[in-house]
Parts: sequence; structure tokens; C-alpha cells
Amino acid sequence: MLTAILAEVHWMTGALLAALSVGGLLIGFLLLYVRFARIEGLLSRLQEIQSLTDEIRELRRTMSGITLKQLEVLMDSVREHSRSMDATLDGVYRGILQLNEHFGMRRGQAVKDLVERKFFGQGYDSVVILSDLSGDLEEPLELQVEAVRGGLSYKGTVVIQNDSVVSAQLKPSYGVFP
Repeated sequence: MLTAILAEVHWMTGALLAALSVGGLLIGFLLLYVRFARIEGLLSRLQEIQSLTDEIRELRRTMSGITLKQLEVLMDSVREHSRSMDATLDGVYRGILQLNEHFGMRRGQAVKDLVERKFFGQGYDSVVILSDLSGDLEEPLELQVEAVRGGLSYKGTVVIQNDSVVSAQLKPSYGVFP
């Protein structure tokens, strides 16, 4: 019976040793896998560093081929292009100013026509806009107006927004006298 127990203990010891060996091998493979993954990451970084080193060498070769005289010529060319661009931008600016002036005159005339149509349609004989219609006419635009209807003079304000008369309040000028 003792031999049976010893045989069984011997067998269990062998199985335990085999299991520990397999476990040890698995842990060893896992450690190797982690190490190889780290090494692979370092190798990819090393390849990036190598490509940067190659680019630096190429830049050094290029820079060594450029002389001070060539740099001066290039800088003169850049200055000339800068002057040309300044002249072009100045011309564009002057053109924009002329367009703005032209648009301002057209806008002023359009506002004047709009106000005159409004009051002539209401039976006024003459309409005079007292406000300045030159420059930047931003809406809502409030204008001082004087108009004549039936021989009486009327004065007041006209508000223009979105190219239409929004409000027109004219009062007879005789209401001003005592």
C-alpha cells in the first residue's frame, strides 16, 4: 500500500512539475512578446530618427551649395516682388476707393429717388432732402426732408430701411410759428 501511495505521489509530482513547466513556458513567451513589442516600437522611432537624419544631411548639402552672393540675389528678388505687390495692392486699394465713391453716389441717388417717389405719390409738389447723401449710408437711414404741398411747406424725418421708406413724419412749418 505504501508503494501505491508513493507511486501516486510520484505521479502527482510529475504532473505538478509538468504543469509548472508549461506555466513557466507561457509566462516566458508572454514576457518575450511584451519585450518584442517594445523593441518594435523603438525600431519604428529609430526609423523616424533615421529619416530625419537623412533630411538634415540633405539640407546641409543644399545649404553648403548656396553662397552669400546667391542669397543676396534671392533677397533682392524678394524685395522686388514685395515692391511689385505693394504697388499692385495700392492700385487695388485706389480702385476700391473709386468704386466706393461711385457706389456711394449711386446709393445716394437711389435714396433720393425713393424719397421723391414716395412724396410725389402723396401729392407733394417738391421734395428737398436736407441730409447729406454722400459717404457711407448705413441703414436704417434717417433723413431730414422738406416738402411742399398745396403751397404749404412741410418738414420732418424719413426713415429708410431695406430700400423702402419705413417711416415718414412731416409736419407743416406753420405749426412752428406762435
